[in-house]
Amino acid sequence: MYCRECGAENGVDAVFCRSCGARLVPDTLNGVERSLSVGDDGAPLVEFAGFWLRFGAYLIDSFLLLIVYGLLAIPAVLFVEDWESAEAVVAVLGWYIAVLIITVAYFTYFESSAAQATPGKRAVGIFVTDRDGNRITGYRAFGRYWARVLSFLILYLGVLLIGFTDRKEGLHDILAGTLVYRQPCLTTFKGRLP
Repeated sequence: MYCRECGAENGVDAVFCRSCGARLVPDTLNGVERSLSVGDDGAPLVEFAGFWLRFGAYLIDSFLLLIVYGLLAIPAVLFVEDWESAEAVVAVLGWYIAVLIITVAYFTYFESSAAQATPGKRAVGIFVTDRDGNRITGYRAFGRYWARVLSFLILYLGVLLIGFTDRKEGLHDILAGTLVYRQPCLTTFKGRLP
C-alpha cells in the first residue's frame, strides 16, 4: 500500500504511513467512523490509554473470567466425593490446566480480533495495536500475554511502568511491541505515532 501523502510504500495491513504518519485507511472500528486529530505537520495525534483505564479493563476481564472459572469448578464440586483422593488431585489439576488454557485463549483471541480489545478493554474504550497502529497478530497477542505474566511476576513493576512512560507502555507492551490507545481516536494531544 502506498501513502497518498508522501508516496512511501507500507505494509498491506498498515493503518498509518511509516514515513509521514498519514492515515492510510479510513478510521473506523466496527463500522463507526472515528475522528483522528492531526497536528500542524499532518502527523496523527494520539492519546494513549493510561494505567487506570487499563486497570479498569483488567478488573472487568478478571470478573468475566472468574465466572467461567466458577462454572468449570462445578463438575468437580459435584462429583468428587473424597477430597483427599487421587480423583480430587486430578480434578483440581484439570481445573488449573483448563483455567490456564482459557485465560491465554481469551486474551490472545480478543486482542488479535477485529475489535483489537478484550470485552473489558471495549467496555472502557481502549484497544491494542502494534507500534505502527495495526491490528496485532495472534502470535503477538500470545507473546503479549506471557510478557504480561512477567510484568506481574516482578512485583507488578512491569505494569506500574505504564504510569511513567511517554506512550503509557508497560513492560509487556515494550516486549511485545504493542501500544494501547483510547477510543475514539482521538481528540487530545498526548503523543505522536512512531
